[in-house]
Amino acid sequence: MLRIYTVILGILGTITGLAMTQVQTALETGWQLAGIAGGGVIGLFLLGLSFRWVRRWQAIVAVIASVISIAWATFARHLPEGWEWIECAWHTRMIGVIGTITLLVVGFGLGLLVITGEREQKEKRG
Repeated sequence: MLRIYTVILGILGTITGLAMTQVQTALETGWQLAGIAGGGVIGLFLLGLSFRWVRRWQAIVAVIASVISIAWATFARHLPEGWEWIECAWHTRMIGVIGTITLLVVGFGLGLLVITGEREQKEKRG
């Protein structure tokens, strides 16, 4: 069984290595993958740490917005004619930053909207 896993991992490693020959550098790819994986995670961490009054549903909506922005920044490149307006022109190293900022802005904005709405309701009651 161990030999089968060794062969499978060897084949996957070889395929990955061959695929990497089409990429500029392994380091650049590593930075891009780290931005994709870490952008939302660090944004959610900072949102929870900085704004404790943000509720769970607001954080979930912010994570969804972050995933959408990371997907856009990752896949909206080298688009055909007529679609240039939606293309992401930022460097691939900025993917994590885009995801983090999107999450923080959406989470903070939703939190402010709810706080403002609650204050208005209290003023109407009292």
